Amino acid sequence: MQGSFSISARPHILLIDPDPVIRSTFGDALRELGYTVTTASHPAKPGTGPTPDLLVIDATLATPSPIPTLLLTQTTTQTQPPHSLTKPFRLPALVTAITHRLAQTQDTRRMDRQERPGALPLDPARG
Repeated sequence: MQGSFSISARPHILLIDPDPVIRSTFGDALRELGYTVTTASHPAKPGTGPTPDLLVIDATLATPSPIPTLLLTQTTTQTQPPHSLTKPFRLPALVTAITHRLAQTQDTRRMDRQERPGALPLDPARG
Protein backbone atom coordinates (compact mmCIF):
# COMPACT_ATOMS: atom_id res chain seq x y z
CA MET A 1 0.00 0.00 0.00
CA GLN A 2 1.48 3.33 -1.01
CA GLY A 3 2.26 5.74 1.82
CA SER A 4 2.08 3.20 4.64
CA PHE A 5 4.14 0.30 5.88
CA SER A 6 3.93 -2.76 8.03
CA ILE A 7 6.57 -4.77 9.83
CA SER A 8 7.04 -7.02 6.79
CA ALA A 9 7.20 -4.18 4.24
CA ARG A 10 10.31 -2.29 3.26
CA PRO A 11 9.66 1.32 4.25
CA HIS A 12 10.43 3.81 1.48
CA ILE A 13 12.68 6.67 2.60
CA LEU A 14 13.13 9.79 0.47
CA LEU A 15 16.48 11.31 1.51
CA ILE A 16 16.94 14.91 0.32
CA ASP A 17 20.20 16.67 1.14
CA PRO A 18 22.43 19.03 -0.87
CA ASP A 19 25.55 17.14 0.32
CA PRO A 20 26.35 14.26 -2.06
CA VAL A 21 28.40 12.51 0.64
CA ILE A 22 25.39 12.36 2.97
CA ARG A 23 23.12 11.14 0.17
CA SER A 24 25.56 8.47 -0.96
CA THR A 25 26.84 7.26 2.41
CA PHE A 26 23.54 7.13 4.25
CA GLY A 27 21.47 6.14 1.22
CA ASP A 28 23.67 3.09 0.62
CA ALA A 29 23.77 2.18 4.32
CA LEU A 30 19.99 2.40 4.67
CA ARG A 31 19.54 0.20 1.57
CA GLU A 32 21.85 -2.39 3.13
CA LEU A 33 19.63 -2.32 6.22
CA GLY A 34 16.59 -3.17 4.10
CA TYR A 35 15.01 0.21 3.42
CA THR A 36 13.95 1.30 -0.04
CA VAL A 37 15.75 4.62 -0.51
CA THR A 38 15.42 7.37 -3.07
CA THR A 39 17.89 10.26 -2.87
CA ALA A 40 17.79 13.78 -4.28
CA SER A 41 19.74 17.03 -3.90
CA HIS A 42 16.56 19.12 -3.81
CA PRO A 43 12.80 18.55 -3.51
CA ALA A 44 10.95 17.63 -6.70
CA LYS A 45 7.51 18.79 -7.66
CA PRO A 46 4.76 17.05 -5.72
CA GLY A 47 3.32 14.03 -7.48
CA THR A 48 6.55 13.03 -9.22
CA GLY A 49 7.37 9.47 -8.23
CA PRO A 50 6.00 7.15 -5.56
CA THR A 51 4.95 8.58 -2.20
CA PRO A 52 7.55 7.68 0.43
CA ASP A 53 6.73 6.51 3.95
CA LEU A 54 9.19 9.04 5.39
CA LEU A 55 10.88 12.18 4.11
CA VAL A 56 14.38 12.71 5.56
CA ILE A 57 15.35 16.22 4.49
CA ASP A 58 17.91 18.91 5.19
CA ALA A 59 16.08 21.58 7.19
CA THR A 60 17.19 24.33 4.79
CA LEU A 61 15.23 22.63 1.98
CA ALA A 62 12.14 21.66 3.97
CA THR A 63 8.69 22.99 3.19
CA PRO A 64 5.39 21.90 4.74
CA SER A 65 4.57 18.37 3.63
CA PRO A 66 1.78 15.87 4.27
CA ILE A 67 4.47 13.16 4.32
CA PRO A 68 5.92 12.31 7.77
CA THR A 69 9.23 14.13 8.01
CA LEU A 70 12.58 13.88 9.80
CA LEU A 71 14.56 17.13 9.57
CA LEU A 72 18.35 17.13 9.36
CA THR A 73 19.54 20.32 11.08
CA GLN A 74 22.94 21.99 11.29
CA THR A 75 22.92 23.12 14.90
CA THR A 76 21.21 22.32 18.16
CA THR A 77 19.13 25.13 19.59
CA GLN A 78 16.94 25.38 22.64
CA THR A 79 13.95 25.23 20.30
CA GLN A 80 15.04 22.16 18.34
CA PRO A 81 12.21 21.23 15.98
CA PRO A 82 10.37 18.01 16.75
CA HIS A 83 11.35 15.04 14.61
CA SER A 84 14.85 16.34 13.90
CA LEU A 85 18.42 15.07 13.96
CA THR A 86 21.46 17.35 14.25
CA LYS A 87 24.36 17.04 11.80
CA PRO A 88 26.90 15.55 12.05
CA PHE A 89 25.37 12.24 13.03
CA ARG A 90 26.29 8.58 12.78
CA LEU A 91 24.30 5.81 11.13
CA PRO A 92 22.96 4.33 14.41
CA ALA A 93 21.47 7.73 15.37
CA LEU A 94 19.85 8.08 11.94
CA VAL A 95 18.41 4.56 12.04
CA THR A 96 17.04 5.15 15.56
CA ALA A 97 15.42 8.44 14.48
CA ILE A 98 13.93 6.84 11.34
CA THR A 99 12.62 3.82 13.28
CA HIS A 100 11.08 6.07 15.93
CA ARG A 101 9.46 8.40 13.36
CA LEU A 102 8.04 5.50 11.32
CA ALA A 103 6.64 3.91 14.49
CA GLN A 104 5.00 7.22 15.48
CA THR A 105 3.47 7.49 12.03
CA GLN A 106 2.17 3.93 12.15
CA ASP A 107 0.71 4.50 15.64
CA THR A 108 -1.02 7.70 14.50
CA ARG A 109 -2.54 5.97 11.48
CA ARG A 110 -3.73 3.10 13.67
CA MET A 111 -5.36 5.54 16.13
CA ASP A 112 -7.06 7.37 13.25
CA ARG A 113 -8.65 4.08 12.13
CA GLN A 114 -9.88 3.08 15.57
CA GLU A 115 -12.43 4.71 17.80
CA ARG A 116 -10.56 6.78 20.33
CA PRO A 117 -10.81 5.50 23.92
CA GLY A 118 -13.39 7.33 25.99
CA ALA A 119 -15.18 8.84 23.02
CA LEU A 120 -18.94 8.66 23.19
CA PRO A 121 -20.78 7.80 20.01
CA LEU A 122 -23.04 10.57 18.79
CA ASP A 123 -26.75 9.84 18.56
CA PRO A 124 -28.17 12.03 15.76
CA ALA A 125 -31.71 11.47 17.12
CA ARG A 126 -30.80 13.21 20.40
CA GLY A 127 -29.05 16.21 18.79
